[in-house]
Amino acid sequence: MNRRVLIVDDDPVVLGLYERALRGFAEVTLAENPRTALAALFSGGAEFAVVVADMHMPMLNGLQLLIEIGRRCPDTLRIMITSAEDQKTAVDA
Repeated sequence: MNRRVLIVDDDPVVLGLYERALRGFAEVTLAENPRTALAALFSGGAEFAVVVADMHMPMLNGLQLLIEIGRRCPDTLRIMITSAEDQKTAVDA
């Protein structure tokens, strides 16, 4: 069973919280930006079962990142998180 999880967030505190919360349940890889996340995804290693991405990040937003991941890794479950309260963000996701 694939237990690899990639967490993408530009806030190191948030990444640390996820890492502690998932410790013992999953093999967690952390990425502080979308480019690092894409490099981890496509470096030739085993696929991730789940990718969790923050919506608001530099370079690419979380939605753009998850769309790109979906194109290349259609079997990977993709989850977007956001603290935004606007309905448009939810609809776009």
